[in-house]
Amino acid sequence: MGEYFSRHSYGRLLVSGLANQYFSHNIFEQEGYTGISVACNHQSNPMSILEKFLGVPFFENLGNLARKRLATMDDATSHIYGLWLMSGISRRHPEIENDFCFWFMSNVWGERLSALASYTGIQGIEFDASVVFKDLLMALGENNLSMLDDKSMMSLEHLRLLDKVWTGENMRVSEVIAILELYSRIIKGERSN
Repeated sequence: MGEYFSRHSYGRLLVSGLANQYFSHNIFEQEGYTGISVACNHQSNPMSILEKFLGVPFFENLGNLARKRLATMDDATSHIYGLWLMSGISRRHPEIENDFCFWFMSNVWGERLSALASYTGIQGIEFDASVVFKDLLMALGENNLSMLDDKSMMSLEHLRLLDKVWTGENMRVSEVIAILELYSRIIKGERSN
């Protein structure tokens, strides 16, 4: 792989311009060869690729929601909120980590960045992670979030949607979904007996 080939996070093989040129001149010109077309795919903005996959202006939506949310938070809570968003999204989509973190720090935290970057008073603060999940789901276009308002458990549909953009530190959302689905099958099996 390396500099000539790379795997896109959505399963596509990307070919560098140099590799594409080599294939065009050395492989596909051979007589009788019916090879496939190889195209050079250089994507300059991985965040826009993710938005295309999601089908919504996710980062614009998230930026608007996060700015409003941060305006109501003190520095300690703002710091934790931003770290939860950046680390969860970056772990889920490592290919956008640098672009996303830079975008979040400059466009969302903005003027508060210097204060938040040096802030160390987050030890022992209780943080309600449901605000992060709610903002992510709303940024994905989900409007029915009443379950999160009353601290109830998220539905499987919400978890599946959340899994497209975020993952936890110790367990991926998809693993939680698998556990819940298994538990549901076990319960249904017990009820049918």
